[in-house]
Amino acid sequence: MSEPHPEFLAAPEEHRWTKPLAELGQVLRDRAWKLEGNWVWFVVPHGALVAMRVVPKGAHAFKKQLRIARKGMKEPQGFAFEVRTFIKHLGLEAWGEPHIELTADPDAGTTNGTATLLEPVALGAKVAKCARCGKDVQHDPAFKEDLCNVCALAAGAEEVATRAAAQSQSQLPLDEAT
Repeated sequence: MSEPHPEFLAAPEEHRWTKPLAELGQVLRDRAWKLEGNWVWFVVPHGALVAMRVVPKGAHAFKKQLRIARKGMKEPQGFAFEVRTFIKHLGLEAWGEPHIELTADPDAGTTNGTATLLEPVALGAKVAKCARCGKDVQHDPAFKEDLCNVCALAAGAEEVATRAAAQSQSQLPLDEAT
């Protein structure tokens, strides 16, 4: 293998990906959920940055977003092929075509590339109204009512408080519980 790219060497060690690309997709998905809207990212040895997040709000809330970036390309025509290779190895072919942007850096005589890809809405997904505030949301039959992100968080907090109160009530000594 050739020497690692300077971008790889400049990345903090915990953000350097040295394992097979086939393993990167699951790591990105798992960590993106845990970071609640923040980007999880790694730089691969040949210098590309691969990142993912769960979109925190808006029309695409709770959908994953992939970003692939490369700086200082002398021959940018291969970037689209490189992006498709990443998408294949990450197991995201079903997400469709990426949006690719190339930006020239005339001072350096190179080009920077960015590709973004958004997890698609499930086929046949129905739009519904939030049961509390009326915003448009994606219907999910797994839940008893359709809620937007804000209302779902509020409902969860209410349920936690109700359960905590019930738990503390059930732990009172007998003479106080009556």
